[in-house]
Amino acid sequence: MIIIALESRIVGILVDAVSDILDITLDEIQPVPKLDRMIDADFLSGLVSVDERMVAMLSVERLFDLEALELPDAGTLTDAS
Repeated sequence: MIIIALESRIVGILVDAVSDILDITLDEIQPVPKLDRMIDADFLSGLVSVDERMVAMLSVERLFDLEALELPDAGTLTDAS
């Protein structure tokens, strides 16, 4: 599990495995290029080149933004039973 602090919330993400933990500096982060409309790059915050590979940085703020995901508020859900 990966634990992330988002403003006033603490969020846990269940993952199968973590292969690398990278230490990067702000000047290493490259902007996300304009991609094909078929790919939603809104969930990416940047790209980093590491040992001849490109690593995509997820925007966790955008990933957990309920309004952006168009999910109902937990208070508006009703019990189906």
